[in-house]
Parts: sequence; C-alpha cells; structure tokens
Amino acid sequence: MKKKDILTITITLAVLAAAQVAYLAIPARLNAPFDRALRPVVYAAVLTALYVFKGKDGRPVPKGGQAALLSGIGAALYLAAVLIAGAVFGFSRNMMAPGFAAAATNAWTYGSVAVMSEFIRHKLIRSSPAQSRKTAAATVAAAYTFIALDALGRVAGLEPEGMAGLFFESILPVFVLNAVLSYMSLEGSLPSLLILRAAYSLFPVVSPVLPNVPRVAWSVATCAVLFVTLIAYHMNMADRSSLARRNLLRRAESRRKNIISLASFIAVLIGLSAVFAMRVFVYYPVAVSSGSMSGEFERGDVVFVQKLSTESARTSVIVGDVIHFTFGRHEVMHRVVEFTYDERGGRAYITKGDANPRPDADPVSPAQIIGISRSYIPRLGYPVLIVREMLGG
Repeated sequence: MKKKDILTITITLAVLAAAQVAYLAIPARLNAPFDRALRPVVYAAVLTALYVFKGKDGRPVPKGGQAALLSGIGAALYLAAVLIAGAVFGFSRNMMAPGFAAAATNAWTYGSVAVMSEFIRHKLIRSSPAQSRKTAAATVAAAYTFIALDALGRVAGLEPEGMAGLFFESILPVFVLNAVLSYMSLEGSLPSLLILRAAYSLFPVVSPVLPNVPRVAWSVATCAVLFVTLIAYHMNMADRSSLARRNLLRRAESRRKNIISLASFIAVLIGLSAVFAMRVFVYYPVAVSSGSMSGEFERGDVVFVQKLSTESARTSVIVGDVIHFTFGRHEVMHRVVEFTYDERGGRAYITKGDANPRPDADPVSPAQIIGISRSYIPRLGYPVLIVREMLGG
C-alpha cells in the first residue's frame, strides 16, 4: 500500500475514533446533543475531505446490480428472522421508538451517520490499490467496530460475566456486521452497503416493535444470518479467473439467474410480510393463542387489527368493540363490555373474553389500547402457535 493511502486511511479512522472517544468521555446528559448534531458534522467533514483530496471514483463496478440484489436478499433474511422470532416469542414495544417523533429523530441521528459512514468505508477501500484492498478492508472493519460501540462506556467495573455478556450482546454482532460490509466493499457497489446497513443498524431504532428475544440469543441469530448472507455474496461475487471455472459459470448462468430471481421474489415477499407483522402499517396481524374469545375468534385464527392513537382510543371505542391492548408485559384481545372512569375522571374500559365467565379484573385505559379488531382469517396462525409451543414460547 502506498504511503499516501496509508496516511489517508489512518487520518480518516483516527478522526472518527477521536469522535467516539470524546462521546465516551462526555457526561451522559450531552450524549443526545452529540449524537444529533456534532457526530453528523464530524462525519460530513470527513466525507467532504475524502472527496476533495481523493476525487470521485469513476471506475465501474462489474457486478454492482447483482451485489445490490444480494444485499437486498440479505436484508430480507434479517427481516424474516425478526418476523419469525416475533411470531414465536411475541413482540414488545421498542422503547427507543415509542412514537413517530422519536422514530424520526432516530432516523436522523443514526441514519445520517450510517449513510455517511458507508460512503467513507467504500471510499477508503475502493480507492486503495487492488493488491492492498483486503488489508484496508480489515483495518476499516476493526476501526468501525470500535467506533460503533457506545456500550464500551460500561466496561469499567464489569465482572468477567459482564464482560462476556457485553461481548456477545454488543461487540460480536457489530464486528461481524462491519466485517461483512467491508468484505462487500471489495467487489460490491455502494448501494449494496447502504441496503444491508439500513436493515441492521437503522431498523432496530425506528421500528415500533421488536421481538421478545434475549439480547444474547438475538445477537447470535443476527451473526448467523450475516454469515449466510456472506456465503451467498461470496459464491456469486468472488472472482473466478480459471478457464474451467468460467466455463462452469457460463453453463450455469441461466440457472443462477432463475435462482436469484426466485430468491429475490421470495425475499421481497418475506420482507413485506415482516414489515406488515411488525406493525409498521395502520393494520397488523395477531395470531390468537387462547380460547378466551371463542365464538368470535378461535385459537389459531389471525386477526387483523387497526392501530389506534391514544386520543382515538379515548373517543372512538364503543361497547361491543374487540380491542387489542397491553396488560403488563402481555397483550390481550378482549371485548369492551362497559365504560368506567378512573380517579381523575378519565375514561377507561371494562373488557371481557367472550368465553370467560367474568370480566377482566382491571379496567383498560386508552393509553393501553394498541388497536381495534377489523377482520380475521380462520386457522392461518396455527403454524405460528405450533412453532411457539415447540420452542417453549
């Protein structure tokens, strides 16, 4: 690697690492302003300097479209894993995105930095000489792992068990993600990096719900999905220069195209299903897991629920409606049988399962209501219940 390339990579990563060190050193009350204002400015300055001093890379990426497609399939696999985990273990509200305003703020705070960091990664690796790109990719992956780990502020005073938990919960998935993205930069296009980064880094901070899975288990599952994505990417993108390999690829080209087309269709279908199940849209599905509403909904039915804001729940819910609401850490779907009022005069609802002998013990406040039942499909949710019971969920 030429000295100027080493200097460029060193200075760039040193500036980003210095910003992370400053973040870890400042008082906790300044973390939010730092994330929302200072960190994006630092990344924008670094990215601008790179393009000023290195110029725009005009070299074409031979398989750029295929790289983006494979990255999209990898992102869809991640969403499918989220959907499966949520279907088996249930979803819980994402405390980082309790409402639209918080999700929009997170989209700016994390999204702007994520996009610029991938521009920087791609620039550093692709602008390096071909013979030293792998070294550049490894260096960037290691540095980006440190830069992304806000959890390092908890290291002081941790016992060995705490360090092990920190490694599996935070360090391992971040390192694997950065290793995969850096490997993809060797031959892939910038869009392929942005697609995968958005799924893994941006989605968890803007989705209103996340699967109820222990962090260690979810980190291991995330690494497994990334590993599958990496294998698929390598098999389709790695350079095969021998004549025998090229002939083999030519003979299998039409078959590969068909497979990729089918996989992309399935991936898009899975991705849309995952987004639908995670309550991104106004309507979302719920698999009925008990017989408390027997007669209206049977166990295994899938009910389509319309989301309600707290204000809508306060004014539009009437006696006879079947509502979906939170009860502690659980979610319940019962019928409204009566209105009542709390000690401050606010409206509350008495609910009851149609098959239950008595109403529920506690009134439901409008803030607890997630949505209202609109329609259902019989028995569609049985596969979810079977998997959940097999895994003890």
